[in-house]
Amino acid sequence: MHDVDARTHASAEFPAHKIGAVAEAIRNHQPASQPETTEGIIVRKDGIPERVSAVGVLRAVSKTGRDTRYRDFSSVIGIPRQNRASLPEQLRLERSRTLAVPRIQVLDEFPGAARAEELPAPF
Repeated sequence: MHDVDARTHASAEFPAHKIGAVAEAIRNHQPASQPETTEGIIVRKDGIPERVSAVGVLRAVSKTGRDTRYRDFSSVIGIPRQNRASLPEQLRLERSRTLAVPRIQVLDEFPGAARAEELPAPF
């Protein structure tokens, strides 16, 4: 894979000595990963705050009916709670933890707000 990466990056005049760090950052950007390089930590930290925010809720809602994990709105209601329970402690940078605080408040409020507005028919 690095051969293809090297050819692609070389054609874009990307510095060859950075290819390994970029590949590692891409490979380990998911919240479940544990990146070791500075580049990997930075890329990963950008995805977690999004998942613990209103944007994260919207991303899950937008998949309703199009993704087998989200057949209907009822299957999306639990996503903010799951993200709230597992993602904040995975933030490794102090600045990321600080930025996540108001976003986490949205996750804390969303399920109750959605239930309060629920129509007689369940989501």
